[in-house]
Amino acid sequence: MKKVFESKYGTEVEALKKHLEDKCFESQIHETFEDFELLVDENIYDEVLTEINGIKKKLSGTAVVDKKPARKNKANQYEKGSFEYLVEEFFHLSFLKLLLLSAIYSFVIGIGFAIYAVCKFGVEKTFSAKGLLLFAFPFCMTMILSLFVLLPARYYRVFSIVDEIFTICSVNKDSDAEERHKKLVFIKAIIGHLIILCGAIYIFCDALAE
Repeated sequence: MKKVFESKYGTEVEALKKHLEDKCFESQIHETFEDFELLVDENIYDEVLTEINGIKKKLSGTAVVDKKPARKNKANQYEKGSFEYLVEEFFHLSFLKLLLLSAIYSFVIGIGFAIYAVCKFGVEKTFSAKGLLLFAFPFCMTMILSLFVLLPARYYRVFSIVDEIFTICSVNKDSDAEERHKKLVFIKAIIGHLIILCGAIYIFCDALAE
């Protein structure tokens, strides 16, 4: 974690933290004897610094500019293709990439229902309003469910009130516990998508049986 902002006023740091959360940036508050510090992951430090400098409202605190070159992405320390590598890559995904990942997943499932529409209505009728609905509805529903699983997993600090209280009260966080928590959240996201896939397959098979 790197210090990106410091202020003598805790309310200001809290407000800035909330502002960054609205922009999907995760941060932690560290209280010292002299002031309050806002810490962020090294991988998003530059983006957060740009966001803070772009705030029009005048801040009494100061943004902390680190002139040292940023370390290489943490994911690079793991062997490519390993489970740890995949976990770290997942937590480096931006919001737009999460949307793209969810859209691709939903598109693949939607294709299955499109095939069903071709078998049921034929190629010509499939491109009618009713036929397209058999693709559009599963696609939209799957994407909503996928994002419902992905977003709380990727931004688990933001969505977890208990974790939020813990990070405010704790100065030093156990990095090993953090890594285990990330793995657990990642596994839950995979299981969630498997459940969605199984549900889609069940509905698809049930539709074919009719």
